Amino acid sequence: MVDNNCRLIAGRGFINNSNAVNNDGLIWAKAANGNGNITNSGTITNGATAKIKAVNFTNWGTVKGKGYFYFTGSTTNTGTVGVSGNTTDTLKIYDVSRSNSNGIFDQQWGTVRPNAVYRPFAAPDTINNFAGCSVELLSNIPLPVKWNYFTVSVAASTPALNWSADQDPGTTFEVERSYDGASFAAISNIEAKNNQSVYNYNDAQVNTRAAVVYYRIKAVEPDGNTKYSETRTVKFSNKAGVTIQAVPNPFTSQFSINYQTTEKATITIRVYSLNGQLQLTKNAGVSNGYNSIAITEASPLVKGMYLVQISSGNTMIATEKLMKQ
Repeated sequence: MVDNNCRLIAGRGFINNSNAVNNDGLIWAKAANGNGNITNSGTITNGATAKIKAVNFTNWGTVKGKGYFYFTGSTTNTGTVGVSGNTTDTLKIYDVSRSNSNGIFDQQWGTVRPNAVYRPFAAPDTINNFAGCSVELLSNIPLPVKWNYFTVSVAASTPALNWSADQDPGTTFEVERSYDGASFAAISNIEAKNNQSVYNYNDAQVNTRAAVVYYRIKAVEPDGNTKYSETRTVKFSNKAGVTIQAVPNPFTSQFSINYQTTEKATITIRVYSLNGQLQLTKNAGVSNGYNSIAITEASPLVKGMYLVQISSGNTMIATEKLMKQ
């Protein structure tokens, strides 16, 4: 139920689905804020001196009572305006830009009772009418981002970021990374999508020589406000006694991984494009001392920059950038 005895300003339009909107003051759908529309799917009852002003008006429901209706744009009636039978009530409706001189509304598909009349009159004074008790109703205001969760794990030796948030369309998520927990840099921008709340990002370009990597998500809302997630960390185990080099760099057809270690192990070599797409994977056994592993599978790769990651089990060991000429 809405009982308005004062001045109700709908800053971004007014939509009524209620069967009990009683107006004895001024209802104004303010066009200056970008949406001067009134849509009625319920019942609006207007008082004798009450006024309703909007740009566009669409009626699917019922409008009854008395008073004044002032519209400057497109008007459509597919519902009922007025009441049947004998009544002293008069609904005075003025559509300034009326395109159909045979009816009150531009599109008149519904029922218009005899007590609803078309009558030109001056625009209602929205500044002074009922000014002492006005209420601003700003519909469709962008809601702040609400974080549901944010996690970081290591999947396929790559930090995998997953988060869920409720947000309005137009929000952008900036993925930020830090190696000291203080200075963060944006590494990716992801546009929020309608009806989507779950997002993910794999950081294939992380420097795994860092012992700890910090991540957070910055949400940039449509109005420019920002809201941060919590900060998550990933720890890498950089084993002592291990040296790695990709040669030649740049390469033209294939390259080798020179791997020196103090223990026997099985390592996994992965090559990623700079946009995070996995290009090839190769497993190799290494022993104590110097090992050279030829990556002949790199021959089909197109020219450009790549990222080579070396891991053992779930432990990231090293990351190298590599150029193919």
